[in-house]
Amino acid sequence: MEGREMCWICYKPAKSCFCHDLKSFDTTTRFVLLMHPKEAKKNKTGTGRISQICLKNSEILVGVDFTESPRFKELINDERFFPFVLYPGESSYRVDHKEIPTEFSEQIKSGKKRPLVFILDGTWPCAKKMMLVNSKLHGLPRLSFSSSPDLKSQFTIKHQPSPVCLSTIESIFYFLKAWRKGGYPELSSDSDDKVLLDGLAGIVNFQIKCALDPHLKSYRKGRYKTQDEKRNSIKWDKRKLFFEKENFQSI
Repeated sequence: MEGREMCWICYKPAKSCFCHDLKSFDTTTRFVLLMHPKEAKKNKTGTGRISQICLKNSEILVGVDFTESPRFKELINDERFFPFVLYPGESSYRVDHKEIPTEFSEQIKSGKKRPLVFILDGTWPCAKKMMLVNSKLHGLPRLSFSSSPDLKSQFTIKHQPSPVCLSTIESIFYFLKAWRKGGYPELSSDSDDKVLLDGLAGIVNFQIKCALDPHLKSYRKGRYKTQDEKRNSIKWDKRKLFFEKENFQSI
């Protein structure tokens, strides 16, 4: 029996591919998505590959521990770049509040170095594990952006562990907006960034459409709840959502 025709760009079945609807754009910032192997298998709902399609200046590395990865080493030691990791937490710098130390920001604003941003692409527990095992990331400045009550994930087909949690593609979208607000040089504009949310909408709308079709295996009774209707995950009331080095004294 012949297999389904696939799109080898987004790794989705050809009938659900919408790559042709996405207009990729360039950025000053180099984005490197460190994709967990479990996430690499999510060809239906993963947002990492769609992010990479939208961003010309990006690439994906698949794995958990990148300590011995030749490409990871090459990137983190490249003198042209100033590496950061986009990951929230107590020690992160909010770029829209201009919290990045002067010794870092001046190198970027002067053009001496280009920003290189590593993004952990996986579920929040997987991302936490990836931060734990990748000691090279511990020494990089962490970046984040300000949250607000109206900043809620549009990834309605997924249940986030906390209202502050966003999908990979949304995180990149809001980071770029905050980066420009912080006064950092960036080729992309607000209209360019919208492509990222269009990509997310494509994933969500297709999955909802499939869920409503009684002829498909993915059919489900009832509708997806909005983020406001979903209950917060109780287990995260007692667990730490983000990796903090001081919480892992063995490192």
